[in-house]
Amino acid sequence: MKRSLFLCLAQLLNLQAVWLDVMLLNMKPYSEDYRVVERNSQHNIGPNNMGRFGIFEAHYGGDGELALITTVPIAPTAKTVEELKALLQEYLQALEQPIIQFDDVPKHHRESN
Repeated sequence: MKRSLFLCLAQLLNLQAVWLDVMLLNMKPYSEDYRVVERNSQHNIGPNNMGRFGIFEAHYGGDGELALITTVPIAPTAKTVEELKALLQEYLQALEQPIIQFDDVPKHHRESN
């Protein structure tokens, strides 16, 4: 029952199969945060492909290992200025963690946006 419910939900939300498997079907606890990601000069990111570094959303499995990362950087949006400030604080925390090399993340661990 749970599996079919999650599959229906995933189809409605157009979630990627890898994310569904890692996060929902296995029913493992997971966490998420923001990380600085560097892409090599052949695969720049951002407007007009000008940047090498960006803030990406990262998801971790119950074992704490990186399970999924977005393929494009995220932009801060919020309903209130207070929420936006809190989100920007989370982005700043990403600068304190090791930088993820995008090319080192297996393709099946990348979420297409």
